Formats: sequence, structure tokens, C-alpha cells
Amino acid sequence: MRKLSDQQKIDIVSEYLRGKSCGEIAKTSPVNRSSVRCVLLARGVKLRKRKREFDQKYFDNIDSEDKAYWLGFIVADGSIYLKTYTLSIQLGEKSRDHLIKFAKCVGYKYHDDYNKKKNAFRIRLNSKHMAKSLGELGIIENKTDFIQVPDLRNDLLKHFFRGFFDGDGCIKSKKIECRTDWTIEASSNCRDFIYCVKDWINKQIGEEFGSIYEGTSKKYQTIYYKLIFNGNTKSLLVASLLYNDNKISLDQKQLRFDKMVEYNKNRIPNKWGK
Repeated sequence: MRKLSDQQKIDIVSEYLRGKSCGEIAKTSPVNRSSVRCVLLARGVKLRKRKREFDQKYFDNIDSEDKAYWLGFIVADGSIYLKTYTLSIQLGEKSRDHLIKFAKCVGYKYHDDYNKKKNAFRIRLNSKHMAKSLGELGIIENKTDFIQVPDLRNDLLKHFFRGFFDGDGCIKSKKIECRTDWTIEASSNCRDFIYCVKDWINKQIGEEFGSIYEGTSKKYQTIYYKLIFNGNTKSLLVASLLYNDNKISLDQKQLRFDKMVEYNKNRIPNKWGK
């Protein structure tokens, strides 16, 4: 840190106590924001929590594609901490841009928050109101085993389920001799929820198919349920139902879907078109 005179340090403390932020003080000081914080801490000043504005009522009324999508994504990859009323979403480095998409939807100015231990980026929103709204929609603390499908319009449920598949699902391909076999699958620790996902998809397509398998996570020693749609025709039907004509999805999953469509376009008629 650049050496500051006692008067400069006094001025920094004075400006902070008058309401200026560390960033604002740094703009007119010979030191950066971190150094301003160090000065304040060294002088025994209690730092204010940084306030970042966002739409705390975003989930009050799920009436659009993006709201339904993010609700489903949070079911898969979000966490609620009621003690601090915090919504946290943490994703790997390759999915950092997806956090920026979420931030933009809720009107939040995203700043990189990197978790070195998990090699991941995260976004954390503190709001009692938002936490309560999510709770009313079934997004609760330690939700893993108690997930429910929210009461949404049917046209919004496809976006909700796409969000879930983006978080806890995958589109796989396997080359066998001269062909490629595709599958789409998703997992959940909540048995009732995964059966609801299967039932909704079957109802939309008008056909009963898909298998659910029970397994045990070696890492967490918990039971999970995996929903799998095998075969190029079935997997394409499901993926098309979820990913066709959407305004928001995880880039990696959308790319996999596009590859699936490209591979099958002259082999299988796509019910929903592309």
C-alpha cells in the first residue's frame, strides 16, 4: 500500500463516516479501494455492508419465460440460507456467463465472486423478501429431498423444467460403430419430483416412456433418482420439447441440443420443428 500521511488517513475516515463508499473515496485518493478498507480497519472503523440493488420482487409473480426458467434452475443449482436470507448460485468457470444472465434478469450489477476451493463463480443475493417468495414456491433451505413442482401455467412449465435440466441434467451422445446414440437425462434426490418431471413430459408428448433408476451417491452417501430417455427418437422429442424456440438456456446444453438436432435432422422427423 502506498504510504499515506496521517492527515490523508484522517480524511479517508472522515469521508467514509460522512457516507461515501470505499470505491468513491478511492477515486479521489492516491490508493485503491482495498487500501482504503485497510486504512478504515486499522483505525477501528466498522465497515458498512455494501448494498447492491436488484429486483427483490422478481419471483413474486412467475409470469414470464425467464422467471419460470430461473426458478427451475434454482431448484437444481441454487441454495437458500434462511439465517441470512441469502440466495446463492454457484457454477463452474465455464458457466460464469450464465450467472451474468441471471444478474441481468434480476437487475443486479454482477461482480465476480470466485470460490477458489471449488474453482467456481457464484452470485449471492441477500433479501428477506426474495427468500420468502422463493419459499412460497417451494424453494426452501435444505430443499434437496423436498422439491415440488410449482403451480404455474402449463406454457411456463416447459421453461421451468428446462431450467431444471440445465442445472441437473445432461444430453449425452455415444458413438457405436457407424452411428451415434443420444440420451437425455436428469437427476434429483427427491423421488416425487423426478416422477412429476417424467409425468409432465409424457403428458406433453402424448406417450408413456422414460425410465427412472435409483442410485446412491458415493460422495454424499445419499439416494438419488435418475430419469433417462434413451434412443434417438425419444431423446430428440424430449429435448425439442424443452429447448426449441427458447429465449434463455445454458449455452453448453443448447449447443448439445443443436448438435443432436443436426445429427438427426435427416433421420428423424422433429415434432416441434427447429
